[in-house]
Amino acid sequence: MIVALKDGRWRITNLNLDHNHDLNPGSRFFRSHVYMSDEEKALIRTMKRCNIPTRKIVIVLAYIRGGMDKLPYNKRKVGNYGTTINRELENSDVMEVQQYFQKKQAESLGFFYSMEVDAKNKVRSVFWTDARSRTMYQEYGDCISFDTTFLTNKYNLPFAPFVGISPHGKTYLFACALIVNETANTFKWLFQQFLAAMGGKAPKSIITDQDKAMESAIKDVFPQETHRTCLFHVMKKVEEQMCRVFQLNQGLYEDFHDIVNNSLTEK
Repeated sequence: MIVALKDGRWRITNLNLDHNHDLNPGSRFFRSHVYMSDEEKALIRTMKRCNIPTRKIVIVLAYIRGGMDKLPYNKRKVGNYGTTINRELENSDVMEVQQYFQKKQAESLGFFYSMEVDAKNKVRSVFWTDARSRTMYQEYGDCISFDTTFLTNKYNLPFAPFVGISPHGKTYLFACALIVNETANTFKWLFQQFLAAMGGKAPKSIITDQDKAMESAIKDVFPQETHRTCLFHVMKKVEEQMCRVFQLNQGLYEDFHDIVNNSLTEK
């Protein structure tokens, strides 16, 4: 049908009532043909919670339907539904964490957790520890190691563990945290929560990397303790900066490591 505007009125200028295409074109992507069952939506929700990529979700759904050509929707439709699910999960994750922590605290009075919130009451950082970790800290908490090297894969938040070691060489995890960033204010809040959880007992020494924000927060919260730089980070920097010197002086690399690792002088 062809319609044209003439003299201010729309007029049909040509009309062909004969069909010029098949009555059933078989397109599975017509809006009227797109259909996602409740079972498929539930399966997508489950796979999203397991962090399965959209392309693999589509493959699974196509297999269930009997082939990709039997799937009445495309990858974009699955992706759009996945985005809706992600929004729901983002809004409920913090509540689920808080409910879990409250349950643990009810089961054990020694469980301790704390959440930092911003001006809009939005959670920024989370800190937690349990009764056994707090007990081990009282015994072996003179020296602790603190690092934020690891990032969580979903929210890209730095994971911050407080780790110690016993006189017998056994490693203990004293506390953990997920922090919003690596600024001095965030570290200061985190160290304050750690101090509160451990009954006000501060470590005698703490080992970190060469992060200036950590150094600033440690001076504020643990002013009496000795702050040491992690040997791994020091040696890594030395090897990066002194690589050519070691190459030009045969035996210097071995002597350097012998002095560092086998020193008999108390530091």
